[in-house]
Amino acid sequence: MREEEDPPFTILIGQVEDEAMERKLLLAGAGDWLPLPLSGPRLLHACRRGLEWMHAKRVKLEFDRQINDLRERRTMLEIEAASLRSEVLTDPLTQLLNRRAFDQNLEHAIHQWERHKRPFVLILGDLDHFKLINDRFGHGTGDEVLKALTARIRLSLRKSDLAFRIGGEEFAVLLTETHLKVGESVAEKLRRLIDGEPLILEGGQAILPSMSFGVGAPGPSGCKNLFIAVDKALYQAKNMGRNRVVTAE
Repeated sequence: MREEEDPPFTILIGQVEDEAMERKLLLAGAGDWLPLPLSGPRLLHACRRGLEWMHAKRVKLEFDRQINDLRERRTMLEIEAASLRSEVLTDPLTQLLNRRAFDQNLEHAIHQWERHKRPFVLILGDLDHFKLINDRFGHGTGDEVLKALTARIRLSLRKSDLAFRIGGEEFAVLLTETHLKVGESVAEKLRRLIDGEPLILEGGQAILPSMSFGVGAPGPSGCKNLFIAVDKALYQAKNMGRNRVVTAE
């Protein structure tokens, strides 16, 4: 009967003089054992125990169903929460990480450098003459340019690197486990890739984009003002004629 999917509550009735056999029968799965001669009150008591066992079994099945339902609901809530986190931290136009995600990841990188001296490089980039593109072709075309530049930025980065859109035409890149010389090479690679060939828009217009970059990494004095220093380097690149990379002091 134990092989059945839903075995019944079994009451054995008989005379067993050997206690070892009695124990063996009970351990084999019998719900109760009643000796002969049979007693009415003891039979009723055994049946009552059987009913209680069946009720407990139903309660357990219901409890297991509820636990499974709760697990499924928890899984769905975790999926929804992950989706919401992604929406909160993602720029809707370019699908890059946004300014909120940038602040969190920069803070984490600084914390890792201060505690474990894990190197990283910060790159800030700003699209040159973006206002002229918007004024001449419209904001729709400007959005198209930003999305096309995002695709070029992704091509230049490793999977472990993080790219962000932190403003209208402002971008940032965090290179983890990277030293400054390599970061300068990555920024120059980005600059050449963006400047390398024209963007052909859906309307057939050809636009020659370019981007200015500031690059920096933690130094002997720390990285408390790293963002400010790299931002100054970026605007120094703008003032020097744009379409160039400047390293923060």
